[in-house]
Amino acid sequence: MSGLTIKVRGAREVAAELSGPLTERIRAEVRGEIGALALDLARNTVNQKLSGQVLNFRKRGAGLIGSVLQSPRVVESGTSVVGLAGTALQYGIAHEFGFTGTVSVKQHLRTVTKAFGRQLAEAKQQTVRGHSRNVDMRAREYLKSTLDELAPTVPDRIGAAVARGTEG
Repeated sequence: MSGLTIKVRGAREVAAELSGPLTERIRAEVRGEIGALALDLARNTVNQKLSGQVLNFRKRGAGLIGSVLQSPRVVESGTSVVGLAGTALQYGIAHEFGFTGTVSVKQHLRTVTKAFGRQLAEAKQQTVRGHSRNVDMRAREYLKSTLDELAPTVPDRIGAAVARGTEG
């Protein structure tokens, strides 16, 4: 899965200072806020970037949109709480980071409705043989640019979550 990570510096030091039920309340609040941030990242990516601002996938990109919307999750390990949002779809990763290389195109059927600039009386099916194709796709960041827009709010939101956790 392609994803982006936000690290809060000093988390270990704060965790070492706190102990007991207070720590668990703070951890629960921070976990919830990190989850909300990951969900905001996914929603804003779909609503702003995949709907025309960076990529126009509203009509044809249901797979990428669904992949991004289903991806937000929170992972905890030791003193770390990490929010993840992204996609595991190859074409989504290629759009985010760019791609230069050769891809294989499988044999498929193509519906032909025009020939030599004229409309055909009825559509015909044409077999397209499998072949290789060179691709040079520039990066069109949709996740990173959304994260960059959300980043200024992260410290305040985490701080508010810690404050909520310390209120008994």
